[in-house]
Formats: sequence, C-alpha cells, structure tokens
Amino acid sequence: MLLFSSKKNKEFSYRPYYFKPIENPFKIKQKFEEHRTTLDNKKLKQQIQQAFGEAKQSNHFGFNKIILLNIFVLTFIFLVIIEFDFSIFS
Repeated sequence: MLLFSSKKNKEFSYRPYYFKPIENPFKIKQKFEEHRTTLDNKKLKQQIQQAFGEAKQSNHFGFNKIILLNIFVLTFIFLVIIEFDFSIFS
C-alpha cells in the first residue's frame, strides 16, 4: 500500500537558545501608545478635557511656530500659482 499512501513530513520544532517570547506579535499597537495618558476607560468629555490640559502644560511652543510658518509659506506659494494680484496690499 505504499503506492497509495503519502509519506508524512517530519516535524521540526526549533527554538533558539536565547529566545524571548513576545506577548502577541499580531497585536496592532500604536507607536506612542505606552506614553499616552488618555487611554484610560474614561468618558469622552473627560478624555478631551485631560488632553487639552496636557496640551496647555506642554513646552512645545516651537512646534506651533513651525506649523504657522508652513501655512504662511504654502499660502503664499498658492497665491503666486494662481497669479493673485499683490498690488492691492500696497
């Protein structure tokens, strides 16, 4: 009956010596999830209030300046592309 039965493959279970098992490699996790404080099981209003409170206390003032500068430059480039008449400002 060797002709009709297929041969079973041998199993090989390799585990490295210094292997550190991971919790769940298929879990989708955000990049800064462990640093966020608004992930608690609170209501939406409490989460929003806490996020605004943290934003007011943060020391990232330069970030807002960079965003405003980028918006100004992109707006100026857009106005040049559509050939806006800048003579109305003089």
